[in-house]
Amino acid sequence: MKTTKKLGLAAVLMTASGFSLADAQAPPAPHVPVAPQHLALQNEGGKETDAVMAENSGSNASIEEQSVEASNMFPVADQLSANDLEIKRDNYLSKRGMKLGQNIKYNDQGVPVKQYYIGWGQANISLSPTDVAFADARVAAFESALLAAKGEFVKTKRRQIASESMQRFFQDERDFDPEKAAANDDYLNRMTDKVATLAETKLDELLIEAGEDPSKFGSAEKKRLAEDSFQKTISVKALSNVAGVRTLASFEDQKSVGVMIVYSQKLEEQAKAISRGKGASKSQRIAGKSSVPQQIEASVGDKENYIFQHGVRILTDEFGNPALVAFGQSGVRATNNDSKFKVDMAIKAAKSASQSFASAQFSEFVNATVALEDKTQLLSSTQINQVSQDGILTEEEQVNVGKLIDNYVKQNSRTKITGMTTIKTWTANHPDTGHLIVGEVLMWSPFTRDAATQKFNKAPAKSTQPKPAKQQNKLHQSADFESDASF
Repeated sequence: MKTTKKLGLAAVLMTASGFSLADAQAPPAPHVPVAPQHLALQNEGGKETDAVMAENSGSNASIEEQSVEASNMFPVADQLSANDLEIKRDNYLSKRGMKLGQNIKYNDQGVPVKQYYIGWGQANISLSPTDVAFADARVAAFESALLAAKGEFVKTKRRQIASESMQRFFQDERDFDPEKAAANDDYLNRMTDKVATLAETKLDELLIEAGEDPSKFGSAEKKRLAEDSFQKTISVKALSNVAGVRTLASFEDQKSVGVMIVYSQKLEEQAKAISRGKGASKSQRIAGKSSVPQQIEASVGDKENYIFQHGVRILTDEFGNPALVAFGQSGVRATNNDSKFKVDMAIKAAKSASQSFASAQFSEFVNATVALEDKTQLLSSTQINQVSQDGILTEEEQVNVGKLIDNYVKQNSRTKITGMTTIKTWTANHPDTGHLIVGEVLMWSPFTRDAATQKFNKAPAKSTQPKPAKQQNKLHQSADFESDASF
């Protein structure tokens, strides 16, 4: 048994050195004599054979050189899923004369008449399309991308930035003295000793398991001869209310989701009016004006297209009121192999979740606060150390280049909304993966708010005060919800 463990240790050591037991134990390849006719052919056409071999050798060398070229070692940008989403995003913006960041529209006299912000966020879908929970992973990716976009928006409003840079150059050409080495950097050496002790303890356990005596391996003393390092730490903190921020458009494939958001002063005022329950409602139908459900059906089309609708949109109802529309969905975690009872329960749970998701979209549009903390650290360090082990001095060089990114974004929202109503429920299969998904579309407007409080069934109270001037309310409609930039 002990022999087996030693053999295992030897295999580990030989593997680390680039050899294997198979290479060490394999007998030399037997010599195969060449047939006379083949030998004669080689002798007669020696020059041609040499030329072919040289050509093949050059070709193989070329292939090997190409395989190790830097340009062939890294992912290709054009082949990334995220790149496809960004191309769709850029096409969307270019078609509408928009751009990421602040947008300002001017009239013919050069006076600014409209200003709005467009942001972008991306997130990967954490599960493969074959997973039963893939549909919910899509929703989670959308929420993550939306929150990332809001985090970037909060940075543009107000942020606190702290930056610290540190550079160190060190060189020691004194004779090596293990007892004085610790004095060079007390804290660093204490931490290094702790890590080294932990690593040595683990190695001793492995050696004992392999039947070896750890005491026969001498410990090494290390002295730093030179160091050239640079470290930069950047900390960004931001906190802001994001009322009025909503989804402009979203793009997705089977690997990732991208979300564009839009914010304007007008959207913020609408959100605050909803949260305060303010704003007069109109109840007289406008001739030829489609209802909100009709507008959504005309824009979305087939039922399966609802799968790709997320977030909040603002439309105009048939009375001229601004209408807030929220899309929610959830995947059914069941397959054809499950029992009917399990499938029915999964559908029921998904319906409840889809309504909750849509309701949350309302709350986050009306009144939400986002807190962000972003820490980035860049380190570049080169060290030369002199190692003394068993009376033998050697030098080793260590290079460490890397970065640390710690991003934290949190969103809180709480509000009361009266008059939120369901205008559509749907069930469809994902056109690419087949997953069963259920969804719900919720709507709120001043009209639905007043209808919920039975305002239209009450006799209007007589007022002695003069009637206020009739409010002007522009009507907005678009095939994709956004072609008229109603924000």
